[in-house]
Amino acid sequence: MNSWLFVRAGEIQPAQGQGPWSVLRAKVTPRRPCASAAEAGLAGVVGRGEVWIDGKRVGTKAGFAPATLIVPMPAGEGDRIVSVLLESDGAQASGLGGIVFVEE
Repeated sequence: MNSWLFVRAGEIQPAQGQGPWSVLRAKVTPRRPCASAAEAGLAGVVGRGEVWIDGKRVGTKAGFAPATLIVPMPAGEGDRIVSVLLESDGAQASGLGGIVFVEE
């Protein structure tokens, strides 16, 4: 069963009981084409999980505690689809508590 919640950037989601998984997804358009590979930083990631960009896994997070995660951003132009798959134990909150940034 799918449950859809409206979320805001910087907002940690409360525990969802039986549903330990959350997917946060956004379309990101870099201000200019990334001529070479860049890095995306996700601050305040709470929960264990993975980061996917354009359907390819680019990073993982092993622990549940809040942390900043830095992942490679592939070179190229145009929109990117960034998905963050987060796992909670069902009793803990999870989410993205900070900002997301891209650096070359």
